[in-house]
Formats: sequence, structure tokens, C-alpha cells
Amino acid sequence: MLNVEQDTSVTIPSMMAALSKDVSSLKVVHISLYCYRNFPIRIFHSMTQKAGADSHAFFLKNSAGNRHKTLTETELDLLIDSIEDLDPDLVTLSVLAPYVETAIEVISRVRRISSAPVLVGGKYPTINPQGALKFADYVCKQEGEFVFLEVLDRLAKGQDLTGITGLWHMDENGDPVDMGQQSLIQNLDEVPAQAVGAPNMYFIEDDRLTEADPEANTPMIFVMAGRGCVYQCTFCVNSLLIPMNKGNGKFVRILSPEMIIREIEDRVALLPAEMRERAYVDFGDEIFGVMKDWTAEFVELYKERINLPFSCEMIPKLIKEENIEILAEVGLSELNFGIQSGVDEIRKDTFNRPGNNVELVEKAEILNRHNVLPRYDIILQNPFETAEMLHETLKLLDQFPHPISMNVFRLQFFPHYPITLEALKKGIITEADLTHEKVAEMTMKNWNFKPAGGTFDKKAQYENAIFLLGWAGNSFNRWLCRMFSNHPNHVFGLTIGLLAEFFYRVETGNTNFARWMRRGRAATSLILSGNFKELFKSTARMTKRIFSSPTNTCLKGTELAHSQRAEEH
Repeated sequence: MLNVEQDTSVTIPSMMAALSKDVSSLKVVHISLYCYRNFPIRIFHSMTQKAGADSHAFFLKNSAGNRHKTLTETELDLLIDSIEDLDPDLVTLSVLAPYVETAIEVISRVRRISSAPVLVGGKYPTINPQGALKFADYVCKQEGEFVFLEVLDRLAKGQDLTGITGLWHMDENGDPVDMGQQSLIQNLDEVPAQAVGAPNMYFIEDDRLTEADPEANTPMIFVMAGRGCVYQCTFCVNSLLIPMNKGNGKFVRILSPEMIIREIEDRVALLPAEMRERAYVDFGDEIFGVMKDWTAEFVELYKERINLPFSCEMIPKLIKEENIEILAEVGLSELNFGIQSGVDEIRKDTFNRPGNNVELVEKAEILNRHNVLPRYDIILQNPFETAEMLHETLKLLDQFPHPISMNVFRLQFFPHYPITLEALKKGIITEADLTHEKVAEMTMKNWNFKPAGGTFDKKAQYENAIFLLGWAGNSFNRWLCRMFSNHPNHVFGLTIGLLAEFFYRVETGNTNFARWMRRGRAATSLILSGNFKELFKSTARMTKRIFSSPTNTCLKGTELAHSQRAEEH
């Protein structure tokens, strides 16, 4: 088989056509850790099936913000017993830094019952292939489609897997062999669409294994139209991936409008008929709708063939009147963009993000003019910020059109990231804070900001106020935060802290009271946006389900439109 690095004319279709016919005899197990929406695993499951091999994809637990559930022995046994029954020829895992400990535990158990080679890929192995080789047989650095097809071909022919560009391994002395990386895929239309509701997909959570794909039975259709980003924010993995791929092909790539429309059509077709009328699309790209020609073609096809409300992400610098206008005309209802801090110096010097506060207010007003609800990303518990800086963030947020919606995170330090190296240099953290166990603890239980009620610390009080503004559909909350901003005293600060902690518990709680509060918040959002049609439809659906329930109890989940986002906040 040709190596992509040696012959740039090689494509995914040509590699699949050249696969050994004996690939059909192979059995492959793919494992996702804490992510039901894992795009790589879903794509590789699809690719393996199209290549003719017997593919099985396991999704071991799902992510849940601060509510991650610890892997149980029963859940691990369900996975291992299934793998033992399958007796695969290859096991692959997609690994992120917070789940390295889980990956090590899974691989250790797999090796007790299988002699199949274990191959890991994903962000952690790409950034630290030497570290990943301590628990895996092979490590795929960077994108893995070309590497994986080469692996399949060699396994089918009974050949050794060493010597494949992009596939690192240990030599006979136990030292890592640097195999570099493959060129980035330039034509994403060649990549098979992610598998959704496909055969041989298994989901393990709450001590149960099920085969019903949750992504095939939810009104929110989550897709990605492209790969890559143009910025290198110090807290983001792209700050490492972009320099790593210099001279390796275009880093920002996008599917053709036709291909992404087909994928959405296929997803809509999977939904039950009664769910299609309330379906909406969520584009998870870091850059969406900023390429003029692409956007013009996309909106024409989307309006003609999809015509559903949708949300997307966009970097503030790239929000323009002209692209928001045409996207809003075909259904853009919500846009997520990162503010991170209300202080230009922190944003520029600490986070390496472009833009200033004046521009941010202008971008928010553009969205408001076109009735697009903004959702702002804010990073708190940032040791590089002072209380005075957080006060500036609070004042900035109050300038935005209301109501506002936010994702409020805490600053995380992942090994090797620029922000982490700076924190180490300044003594803010130590190497002891970067162990697998510490990273897992911080991200699985403290990914989102947790308000601290009852605190007299001024910095924490400002953070509580910023969090509370996310609930500013309540005019009292907004008034209270404004009073605290103008008169920062402990009376207002303590009151805000108690309210913020209360609303945090509402957002993360699993009680009937918490669920009804979330529904109330979603209803308030619909009322304030004037979307009474969706409000009446959602209320009717919820009423019907409640009174048709044999136990007549509150339903799990949230019925009002877009309230899943409210729960995730």
C-alpha cells in the first residue's frame, strides 16, 4: 500500500480500494471514553465497516460537565466480557488527557483476555506519544484515517505494523520510535460520515450496556462541517496542533456544503416522525460560516433541503454583519462565542486571543439586531486575574443586550499547553498538579465553575456575580449584579453568592425541583425571545407526556426547546 507522505495523490477512496481482500476476515473493536458524541470513534467505526471488516464500537460512559460518574467494576466487566466474546484482531481507543487513568485501566484489563494489538489516538497521544506508549502498543500521532487503513491492510496480510508513518511504537530496547505524522487530509469529503444508529454500537452507563444510539433519538443533531482553527489560544489544544502541523497541509478544512447537507438529511431521517418537527442542528466547528463562497452555497442548500433552526460557534473577530444576516435568514438562532475575560490585556497577553471589549460589544449588538441569541464562554478561577479585572468583566457583560446566556468554565491546566507552562514558570502550579489523577479530578468534577456561597473573598464574589448574570432572564438577578458592580460591598456580595450557589444546584441537580426550575428557565427564555409558538408546543408535549405516564411523575430530561444547553450551561 502506498504511503500518503510519499505520494500526495493517495486518497481515502484509493486506499480503501487497494485494501487486501482478507480485510473482511478482521474484527476490530473501537472504544470511546466518556464521550457518546466521539467523532473519531464514530468515523472509524463507519470507515472500518466500509472497508469490509467487522467493526464494533463501544462508548464507555458519557461526559456530563461536573457530573461525571466514576467508572464502576460492573461497567468495566460489561466492556471486557464483550471484547472477550468478540476476540478482536485490533483494539483502538480515543484518549483525551482527563481520561488517561481510565484508558490505562481499560487496556490493562483488555490485555488479560486478548492478545490483539492496542492502538491509541486522539489529543493526548498526539501531544505526548512517548507517554501514551507506556500503556499502549501503538500510538497514532495526528489524524488517523490514513494510518488506520494502512494498519488494516497489514493486519489482513499478516504483516508487522512497524514502519508506518504516523504510527509510533517501542523498539526492542523499549525506547519510543518516532514515526512522525501523516499529512493532514485536505479533502474532507473523502472521510466517511460519522456512524449514527449503525449496527454494532454499544453504550455503557449506569451499570448497563445498551445498543440504542442516543444520538439517533434526540432532536439536537450535532455535526461538524470542518476541522481546525485559525487561532492559538494558550488554553486550547490548537496552540500545540497548529505549530505541529506547519508545512503539513492546510490546518483549517471544511466539508463541501453538499456533503454536510447530506449528513444532516441522513440524521433527520433517523428521527421518529414526531421528533422531526422540533429538531435543530448544532454545528460544533470552531469556525463556521466565515468563508463567503462556502456560506453562500450552504445557505441556499440549507434553506431548500433542511430548513431547521440551528446554532453554531464563531470566533468574535469573524462575526460580521453580512454573514450573520444571511445565516439568520435560514435559521441561525443561537451563536456561541468566547469572551473568556473582560480585560483586553488578559485576553491578549495571557490567552493569546484577538479582539477588544469595544469589538465584543459590537459583535453582541450585531447578533441582537438579527435576533440571534448569543451564548458567551467565560473562564473563571483564573489565577492570572485579579478581583479588579473580574469587576471589569462584570461591567462588560452588563453592556451586552439582555437576556444573556453563558457557559462558565474554570481555567484548566493540561500538560504541555502554553498556559500551563506559564503557570509552572510563575509558581502558580507545580508538576504535582499535572499528574493523570489530578487532571482527571479537576476536569471530571470541576470542569464548570462552581459558585462559592457565603464567601467574603472579593474575587470570588465577582465570579459569583458573573455566574449569576447567566440567569439574568430574572431581572432581579441583573439588578442585583449591577448594584454590586456599582457598590461592591459584602451585603450584595454575600447575597449574590447564596443565589449563585442556589442556581448552580438547580442546574446540576437531579431532583424534580431542579428539573422544573430548569424548565422554568427555558420557558422564560422563550417568552423573552418572543418565541410563543415554540413555548406552546413544548408545553403541550410536556403536558401530554406527564399525564400519559403511568406514575404521573416528573419526567427525566428537559422538554422545553434548547433547555439541554441550559442544563449544560
